[in-house]
Amino acid sequence: MRNIVQMKKEFNGILKDYLKYEGDKMSLEDWTEASIKKISHLREVDERNEFYLLAQAHICILGNRMDEAKWLLESYNYNRFAIGKDVELSSYYLYLTTKLSNDSIGQRRVAEELSRSFMKHPDSWRILCMLIEVDSEYKIYSERLNVLEKQFMEYKSHSLWFYLQAFRCFKEKSSSLKKLGQFEVQVLLFGVKYKLMTKELALYTANLASQMKNFDKHLYNVLVKCYEMYDEAMILTSICTLLIKGSRTEHIYFHWYEKAVDAELKIAQLYEYYMAAARPEEFHKQLPRSVYLYFMHGNSLDYHKCAFLYANLITYEDETSEIYAHYRDEMEEFTWNQLEKRNIDEDLRIIYKRFLIETDMSQDRIRALYDVCHAYWITTKVPNMKFIHVIAADGTITQKAAYTENGAEYFCMQRRIALYGKQKTDAIIQILSRMTAKDCSMNCVIWICAENMQIV
Repeated sequence: MRNIVQMKKEFNGILKDYLKYEGDKMSLEDWTEASIKKISHLREVDERNEFYLLAQAHICILGNRMDEAKWLLESYNYNRFAIGKDVELSSYYLYLTTKLSNDSIGQRRVAEELSRSFMKHPDSWRILCMLIEVDSEYKIYSERLNVLEKQFMEYKSHSLWFYLQAFRCFKEKSSSLKKLGQFEVQVLLFGVKYKLMTKELALYTANLASQMKNFDKHLYNVLVKCYEMYDEAMILTSICTLLIKGSRTEHIYFHWYEKAVDAELKIAQLYEYYMAAARPEEFHKQLPRSVYLYFMHGNSLDYHKCAFLYANLITYEDETSEIYAHYRDEMEEFTWNQLEKRNIDEDLRIIYKRFLIETDMSQDRIRALYDVCHAYWITTKVPNMKFIHVIAADGTITQKAAYTENGAEYFCMQRRIALYGKQKTDAIIQILSRMTAKDCSMNCVIWICAENMQIV
């Protein structure tokens, strides 16, 4: 069994090396020499396997060693009356004979024979790949791609040679790529994986992808590989457009938005998604000037990302600049608004420090500031947490905060119940961590009693 697996691996190595030749990474002469050595070894290991003999003849034909190929084919014991016993092997022999002859009548007869064999064995991608090279009907790319797509959809064919036949159509004529369905994307994935993608086809694919209505992960991977091969603005635009259509704001995609912003590409909603995918806690540099300029006339960012924008401006921009002057009133209004809502994070801390002035503090604002100064983040390792509830002595729920992956924020409204000191905080964390799975349903809530800080 191990020997069979090793032989299959060695033969696949011949195919993969041929793809290197197709991608101009290996010369035809080097491939032919290396492949003949490998196939000769396989024939020695399995002398009775006639497929290896035909494969060696095929290698010689591809390497323009026609005399060797003719000699090998003559040594093959072909019996047209036994074609039904191993139809693929017999079809392979007939296919190879057409490569050694310019006899159009003979080629037509072989095409008819292969067509009949394929009708009897429609699941054979090998016969199909031979048929489309021999039958003049399939010289038209649209016909060739239609039959290959049908084979792919019905029988899930995924051989390297099968994909190569389809990819050659796109490579030789980019306009034959009419859509980006499952079949086309898989063929293109094959192309970028083995570095066969041309610049023309990459740009053509990017143009088609930018017209897609929905995000496709596999198509995204195709575009990423295309960009690695060809650093082109059109491909980058297509990547970002596809991500935006899929509402992708995860941080793993931030570097694409960042590249597009740095290149000042004109993409709808690019700057909103740039901010949405950014992680303020990991961003330790000045935002691009184009970001400041874009949001000068208003934005729809949530308060966290809005605070990130303003805090970055306060930290890095000169207060005497025109941009800072334009944002000043807007940032001050935002400051009082967030204080009234008692919101707090690292960016808001910077903003509060800059704009909270004692002379402008009313009693309501002082109380809000007091609450903000006594805010705590509650975190736990308990899974499926949904909310944090704070309960007063009379049983009233005084605060409710949604629990996120980073924890939940709540405010101590009374000094006597504030969580002063690390010891108190650790005590609560220990209580939360000891909660059993029984206590934590999908709608699990942590109830914190304001008097004695117990879980109830």
